[in-house]
Amino acid sequence: MSGENTKMYRCKISKRDDELTLTLPDDLVSRLDLKEGQTLSASVIDGTLILRQGDTPFYTLDELLAATDPDALTQANTDSEWLETSPRVGREII
Repeated sequence: MSGENTKMYRCKISKRDDELTLTLPDDLVSRLDLKEGQTLSASVIDGTLILRQGDTPFYTLDELLAATDPDALTQANTDSEWLETSPRVGREII
């Protein structure tokens, strides 16, 4: 990771109209090309607040497994049996 990617920004939380607001410094807003009214997705991983741009969904493993069709998973396992039966010819890691 380069120094540019690890720069820490001081952000301020304030209360406005009975809601907490996070204020971002201008250079961070500029660097990320954020616009007023834009929506960010927020999550917490190991106590760290993560903000993401765009509408890219974020799923937990439990959510993905709950949405998985067990029949499709069984078929995928059947289709991958060749991995176990194929001889290794090089230094591949499977």
